[in-house]
Amino acid sequence: MAKYTITHACGHTEEVNLFGKHSDRERKIAYLESIDCRACWDAAQAAQAKEAGLPDLTGSPKQIAWANGIRNRILAEATRCIETHPDWPNMDKWLSELKKETAARWWIDHRAAHAASLHGDWALAQEAKILKCVISFINVDNGEEDAFKTVPVPPTAILNPDPWMAAQVKAAEPTKDDLDKKFGAKHTVALIILEDGKEVFRHIEEAH
Repeated sequence: MAKYTITHACGHTEEVNLFGKHSDRERKIAYLESIDCRACWDAAQAAQAKEAGLPDLTGSPKQIAWANGIRNRILAEATRCIETHPDWPNMDKWLSELKKETAARWWIDHRAAHAASLHGDWALAQEAKILKCVISFINVDNGEEDAFKTVPVPPTAILNPDPWMAAQVKAAEPTKDDLDKKFGAKHTVALIILEDGKEVFRHIEEAH
């Protein structure tokens, strides 16, 4: 380990401890000298956010300073996504909602994400909002619905529906057993997926 005095591009100096081979240290020094010091970089990111009209972030001063740069990068990526993928759904609405996120912690948690993946997650969440699953208990003797309940459909179920449906069927077993005893008849369990109130999928778990 050795201590070096770095003169950053902004003119400020900083003492840093560097490890590793001499060639690796030289590359690190060259990189540090090519960029502004952390304080100047943070100030520039905050100024960029203010110039763009973005709302102030909430969190500790350290979190806010860190998150400003992350937010600026992701929003720049989002703008490029809109330009290169105009066919993606609700891009303007997504960008508008993204700009409203003020929790520094949220931006820090998503620092490794690309805007494209964030849009994908958002689109799934939007789709899940309009999906509902009606779990219906059908009397096999007369074909009537003796009970039902409605549960939300999470975004993960859209990507991988089979495990989620299997879990819903298993969770419905106690209710099914109670109805079998109450009505003296077996019941089938129907999972009916509704999109804006319209049936788009039906799975029947036969009585046994």
